Amino acid sequence: MGELSATMMLYPPDWMPLPVRVFTATDRGALFTGSAVAVVLMGTTLLVLLAVSRIRTRASYR
Repeated sequence: MGELSATMMLYPPDWMPLPVRVFTATDRGALFTGSAVAVVLMGTTLLVLLAVSRIRTRASYR
């Protein structure tokens, strides 16, 4: 969400990134939808960070 302004200027019209979806949903008053998409975004980010951490830990043992 920190790079929302750059994302909003640069994303292609045929798809919408999750931060922009969160912003548009909450801007239109659909707080439940915006919150659900934000949880999906946080979960995805957490999974990617855990995977990178696990790969990095295994690589350090070699």
